Amino acid sequence: MINSVFAGYYADIDIFLEDDGNVIIEGISNYPNLLTEQPNPNYTSKKGKYWLFNMTMDETFDEFIYRLHMPKDLDINYLKTRHLSRIDQDDSITVIGTGRDESLVILVQYSINRLENNNYLISIFLSIIILILLAAYFFFFHKKKKTKRIDPAFLTERQKIIYDILKKSKKPLTQKYIEEKTNLPKSSVSRNIESMVRKDIISKEKVGMSNRLTLKN
Repeated sequence: MINSVFAGYYADIDIFLEDDGNVIIEGISNYPNLLTEQPNPNYTSKKGKYWLFNMTMDETFDEFIYRLHMPKDLDINYLKTRHLSRIDQDDSITVIGTGRDESLVILVQYSINRLENNNYLISIFLSIIILILLAAYFFFFHKKKKTKRIDPAFLTERQKIIYDILKKSKKPLTQKYIEEKTNLPKSSVSRNIESMVRKDIISKEKVGMSNRLTLKN
């Protein structure tokens, strides 16, 4: 901590530079109006995507130390200060400088890339969502399109005969054709077809005086 007995100006300050260009200055100093109680926009300006932080005190300071805390996700394009102590970088950049018997000058040109980073993350997130939806669509679509496997245990012998005829035909057949092909009584064919319709194995559609039968997939 700087001793306040110096006759000239002194400063031991933390400068917080916010995303919107406002500046908050805390610490100790006898320089007039240097410390701020409220965010101050007068130290920054913006042109396009580039911000400029300009703190220029022409008066001589006996001694100063500052810590300039920068916003996250930024690129420093230009930095000018008389005596740069170091730059710390963790989640955000902190510029630390010191000086003695000289003016306090800090010039930083920078750009914030958070929006670009967020857009990039959003693009990745949306791509993942689209891939998941496509995968789910194809999974359920192909699952639905798979040919239904009939367990013989659920069919009687006559139903198996009717099923095999429809399967080999690969096209709709009339109930009359099934009766002629199997030589089964009309009542037996009708009864077994109704049973297979209830089991969702075949569909039946009335066409004229007969029924058209289709094997379900």
